Amino acid sequence: MEMAYFCSTAGYGIHTTEMILIGSAMKRLNSEINCIEMKFWGKIFGLHCDYYIIQVQHEKEMKFDEIDIINRSKHSNYRIEAKTNQDQNVQLEVPSEPHGIGTNQYTYFVTNSPGLAWTKLSDVKPSMIDHARKIRCLFTGCLSTKVEDFPPYPGLERDYLRAQIARITATTHISPAGFYILTDNNDEEEAEEMTFNNERKDPNIILNPEFNNDPTNPITVEQLADKDLQEWVHSLPEILSQGRTRFWRPPSTLATHFSKEGGEEEEEEEEEGNDDNEETLDRNSVEIPAPLLQPIGDDKNLHTSQISWSIGLTMSIMHEYSLCYVRSNVWPGAFTLGHAGNFFNLYVGWGQKYEQFSPSQTSLPKVEFAKEFIEKNDPTVEVENAIEQAQRETASESMSDEYMSADDDSGEEMLTGEDD
Repeated sequence: MEMAYFCSTAGYGIHTTEMILIGSAMKRLNSEINCIEMKFWGKIFGLHCDYYIIQVQHEKEMKFDEIDIINRSKHSNYRIEAKTNQDQNVQLEVPSEPHGIGTNQYTYFVTNSPGLAWTKLSDVKPSMIDHARKIRCLFTGCLSTKVEDFPPYPGLERDYLRAQIARITATTHISPAGFYILTDNNDEEEAEEMTFNNERKDPNIILNPEFNNDPTNPITVEQLADKDLQEWVHSLPEILSQGRTRFWRPPSTLATHFSKEGGEEEEEEEEEGNDDNEETLDRNSVEIPAPLLQPIGDDKNLHTSQISWSIGLTMSIMHEYSLCYVRSNVWPGAFTLGHAGNFFNLYVGWGQKYEQFSPSQTSLPKVEFAKEFIEKNDPTVEVENAIEQAQRETASESMSDEYMSADDDSGEEMLTGEDD
């Protein structure tokens, strides 16, 4: 209910009545599943009906008890071409991230209305994210609908919806600076124990117990609304071009950076060449993601030189009762609302990324007619009458000539008849 109060105070988001219905539907869903964390992710508009989405985190992967309507044999996977030592092309599929990590860190339930049954979305695949980046298609509201766009999408709308959710979540879920802290990656056993007990957002960050604990110097909404955008950081890792948050590389026995030329070589030279290949592959082929907890002010600007985020306060006066809002300009509809003590990320939009509008160029104007026209004065009444009189005389003369020629022809015919 606090989310509903924040949205009504800010003046945008979802209506309070709708939030009450969503809250009751979430309670019914929580009574049926065993989860650690459940929250309302947002609402995506559709052409026929909308999608209400719930984000769930749990320790073990939940069994997919819905009817699997995905024809996996028709899916085209995002693959990497590699060369073996025998110069044979091999197709390697980029594997999906394990459940609970990266793009599959959370499980999502979706429904068209808070009173209807919830449908669990399957984990996202890198191929789905890769194809979702190439198309721009509005949702219809039916999970079993085929995505009609070009290039053809390999799955159904449920797969496209899950891919867009992963992209929006990785880009727009932020938190105040200092709310999370990085953990030591060396202590893997301890990190695994803390995975779910401390409500971790990612395997490399945990909640900061000392955040905003100084009563003499609390974090105010004015500080959070600073225009330099250094008080808010990304709390989830970015998605790489592979469709994963962690770079995956094919096995070293299959992946080589170039083919050798020049015939046979000695074994020592081949070993040195393999070492050089591995170094080249490590340096040039591995995509390094942006560091976690990076300030949102360091994000790239849009094509129009507009910053990626808009920030401000919900009230121009009485700041002690105001909230800080942060809106994403990359994904219109995604926003963060709250203060240092409590905040939430929400999405209400069409599920489409911002793209610069580039209208087609108009054709060049036609060249004007080059010939010069000479204007003449209009004739007077007397001149017009004289012209008409001359035309009548010419016509009468021509008619008289025709009659004369006709009489001569008839006379000649009569003479020839008498002679006969």
